[in-house]
Amino acid sequence: MKSRKLRLRGTKHQEMTILLKTDEDVEKLTDVADAVQATEEKVQVVGFDSESELVDGWLFGAYGRVKLWVDSTLSDEVAKYEGVTNPMTHPDNRVWFDNDSRRLTQHGRIARLKMQNIDDN
Repeated sequence: MKSRKLRLRGTKHQEMTILLKTDEDVEKLTDVADAVQATEEKVQVVGFDSESELVDGWLFGAYGRVKLWVDSTLSDEVAKYEGVTNPMTHPDNRVWFDNDSRRLTQHGRIARLKMQNIDDN
């Protein structure tokens, strides 16, 4: 697994780490504020300094407390969840995550991950 940190300018925040899956590997990006699946193979990643970078891969999971959008494979809808902890894509095309001390699943792929602000409850 490759790992890298986005360039930041000394802001205080709650950390979100995302996992990107590529054909070869899983890459870990830390200090991410927002990440959106822009195309099938590209993710738009925004750091806390608002610098944006288009990277290869697809959103595979995250560590931390996040807002989660899942593009459903069962319908044309995008499901949104807040206060989610550690969402992860499993081989059966479901996203598993913890929400309010419960383990939940949603069929589909992660469409967006955004850091959950400490004040957001």
